[in-house]
Amino acid sequence: MVTSHTWWSFGQTFMLGIDVIHHLPVEEALFYPFGGILCLFLYILLCSSKKFQNRKRPTVYWGFLVAGALVFVGLAWATWHHKPAYLISQLVVYDLMCCLFLAPIVAGDMDLLALSVPVILVGSSGFGWDYFAIKHGWWVYHAVTRMSLLNVPIEEFNYYLFAPASAISIYLAFCQFFKVPQTISTH
Repeated sequence: MVTSHTWWSFGQTFMLGIDVIHHLPVEEALFYPFGGILCLFLYILLCSSKKFQNRKRPTVYWGFLVAGALVFVGLAWATWHHKPAYLISQLVVYDLMCCLFLAPIVAGDMDLLALSVPVILVGSSGFGWDYFAIKHGWWVYHAVTRMSLLNVPIEEFNYYLFAPASAISIYLAFCQFFKVPQTISTH
């Protein structure tokens, strides 16, 4: 939906030219599952280490979710005249559906220190990629808040924070529902 409405577009000369569905390049279709898997791998690996055990603070996790969502909802509200559709789509998918909706189920199991590593990794690599991709025309954002840091739209920071939390929340809810251990055995 995001690409079909041209809320962002890709520099076609830099793409393979294969669309999984109309306006969804194969590169983008692979990015989200593999990015989520990388976040899960790091989270599970860290939670399996003794250093990262018992770092669960449900109140702090709720604070992170609510404060972050409020900041970006406020940003969407303040820039409503620009129709920040990309940010709104992130707020619905990542912040609301995956994080806040699953928080009552997973907040007690979310290890904050282990979560911080995928957030930092996604944030730093995502910011670097976005900076160079926008600078070189590999992709272009449309209908954004028109606020940026080094030409990277501010709404991308919502993705950096909440995409890892979303992937891990889905994983933790899956583990609870199917009664699967959340970590790997280090014995």
